[in-house]
Amino acid sequence: MEYEWDEAKRLANLRQHGIDFTDVSAVFDGDILTVKDDPVVFQTCG
Repeated sequence: MEYEWDEAKRLANLRQHGIDFTDVSAVFDGDILTVKDDPVVFQTCG
């Protein structure tokens, strides 16, 4: 599957949330687990 996004929005999202659209597409393409060891904790289970 191919994904498209606006580059300016991708960069803004990366600055604001620390999450890149290029990484998020992997959630829809297969198995992934992301754990961030940070005061703001998030987990992704694909």
